[in-house]
Amino acid sequence: MRPKSPLIDQINEFVDQIKVEFPIKQVILLRGYPTEIDTMIEIAIVVNNLEIDYLEAKDTLIEIAGQIHPGIEPILIDTAKEDKVGFLAEIRRNGEIIFEGES
Repeated sequence: MRPKSPLIDQINEFVDQIKVEFPIKQVILLRGYPTEIDTMIEIAIVVNNLEIDYLEAKDTLIEIAGQIHPGIEPILIDTAKEDKVGFLAEIRRNGEIIFEGES
């Protein structure tokens, strides 16, 4: 069961908005559920095959995040790109999956 946090509604709002913009496979919250004192909320957005420019997509994510909570830090990961160092595996192992899409 998800712990109660005053920021959960804002995180869910962020996820709801980005689902419209991107073919999301997973959204993973890093470092556990945030509290009111957290200044940075790292959220990995995993997509299968990003069809637009990576930097343009990252800018869109940052813009959406900034409208919801200034501490949301989106980390965009495209599984179509090679991950030689196992970054995504590490995020999945240590993070909390908060959304799973169909793509």
